[in-house]
Amino acid sequence: MTTQSYEPTADYWESFADLVLTSIENAPYRRAAMALSVSLTANGADLANLLEEVWGDEKAYATETVEALVQAPFVELTTAGWRMNASLAPRIAGRFLKEDGSSFRRVHEFLRTIEKQRLEAVESADKGTDPAEIWFTKTRLAFYLAGLDAGDAAYKFGEAFETAPRREQNAARMWLSTLVLRQAPLLGDHSRAVRFFEGFRAYMSGRSDEAGRLFSEVIEGNTEDMYQAISIHLREICVRQPADRIKGLTESIGLSRQLELRENEVMARNSLIVAHLANARRVAVNNGDVAAQLDLDAAYELAQLNYDRAKDFSDKSYHVYTLTQLASAWWQSVFRINANQATPPEATSALPQIVAKLETAIEIADSAGLADSALSAINRYAMVLRDVDQISEALLKLESALSRISPATDLKILRQLAKTAGSLTSHIPADQAGMLTNLRGELDKRIRCTTGV
Repeated sequence: MTTQSYEPTADYWESFADLVLTSIENAPYRRAAMALSVSLTANGADLANLLEEVWGDEKAYATETVEALVQAPFVELTTAGWRMNASLAPRIAGRFLKEDGSSFRRVHEFLRTIEKQRLEAVESADKGTDPAEIWFTKTRLAFYLAGLDAGDAAYKFGEAFETAPRREQNAARMWLSTLVLRQAPLLGDHSRAVRFFEGFRAYMSGRSDEAGRLFSEVIEGNTEDMYQAISIHLREICVRQPADRIKGLTESIGLSRQLELRENEVMARNSLIVAHLANARRVAVNNGDVAAQLDLDAAYELAQLNYDRAKDFSDKSYHVYTLTQLASAWWQSVFRINANQATPPEATSALPQIVAKLETAIEIADSAGLADSALSAINRYAMVLRDVDQISEALLKLESALSRISPATDLKILRQLAKTAGSLTSHIPADQAGMLTNLRGELDKRIRCTTGV
């Protein structure tokens, strides 16, 4: 016998919101519930001050009202303060807006003021302040701004997407997208922003067709802004094969440079490098090595430019990433697609410099605590050693990665390491076959631990 889980529907939450509000007869309690519905989180003192500021409730009575509200089953305590159930809150907020638009705005202004004060405190603190904390505070500011100025909020949401902290960037952007979608009813004239974040959520969930359609809707607006530049980039990834993305990605890079969207410029150029390398493999099959070399050389030139653009970013992960990519593209350019027997002389000549770049990338990653970036550079290092038949050295390089792997290691990197280890199988000396078998087994075990399979 299997147990089926029950997930409440949207209609359920609409009905529950009506039930909550109709069951509240105490006016201050009702006002407190509505105020909390538009707050991401709030502590008791701030909620009481809000009731006093917006509705003129007496301090003692406001405090008593808040103490009663937080006992409700639909109110949750988090490390950041009290919040209303995430499915219920936007529905209560919608009713609040319809019933009392003026107070709705004043509550947003009050909560925005709190965030502004937090931001001032964080920015005036010592230099050791985590940049991520500043980003999250600015993002909450944009959330409350949506209740006051939808156009400015739409712009700020886009700015937050572009500047999201590199570490845990996708998680930060997914959190941002939940804030935007929660405020979607307030962004009516700025639906491109909403479509963009809907597209991003679909993209992150692997729903490529849906994401491509939503990004296309953003692009149809033909507005030269952040949403346009990034939508072009991500749409190309969603709807086209790598070798067919060159034109669209070039457009995204150009617009990103014009708008000074440094991160998307670098990331779109990274995608363009991958597109040229994919096209080189396709061209090699149909037109031979000479034609393919044009794409390989283009990828190398783009990688040089990308490194120059990113090396001065304050976030060292871009420095490591583009340096590793530069070494990889350089190697593929000199090693060529179909180097049959002997290693090309250009590859032999460039090898020491390419290896030096990879070693530098590993050192920078280690000094910045970028464990996954270091593993990625190590994997690329092993692939280069494999290509020049230094199989024993490649094996040792991959073995050195094992001590760096942790439960937090990205699954994609684990699989890359496992793939590179597998590629050594047909070349490994007999006396080292056991070592390779153990390495592959250990990597497979780490992958199973991560996937739970």
